[in-house]
Amino acid sequence: MTRRLGRDGRATATLEFALLAPVMLALFMGSVATALALWNLFALRTVSEQAARCGAVGSSTCATVTTGCDSASPIVCYVETSAATLGVAALTAGDVAVTTATVGGTTFTYVTIQYPFGILGYSFTLSAVAYYPQNTISWGASPASS
Repeated sequence: MTRRLGRDGRATATLEFALLAPVMLALFMGSVATALALWNLFALRTVSEQAARCGAVGSSTCATVTTGCDSASPIVCYVETSAATLGVAALTAGDVAVTTATVGGTTFTYVTIQYPFGILGYSFTLSAVAYYPQNTISWGASPASS
């Protein structure tokens, strides 16, 4: 009877599926989780870049606080609404920091986002930092000829 079962190949496909299905499912779920994390990361980077530029140039787009924001800062409110538009859910004012710093005579607006993200039982923080110069850079005259 053992020899007959050893030569019978009818259950081979079922056995192979039972062995490979968990591995394939884990790879698929890991790919989906990674894609979702990358989507959120790229959205946060885009939002931080737009907000830094908007705040630095003093655009009217980010100069007002819209209803539904949990921050009194117009730039932070702009970050919250822009992130929600791109699909980043539950971004709060506590996740966003807007600062200025002067480097070499040029003042920059910095926007930093620290977004707690969790999926499939794992949690980590997605970070995005962007900066933009506030004043116009004077390119000056052409170099002097010698």
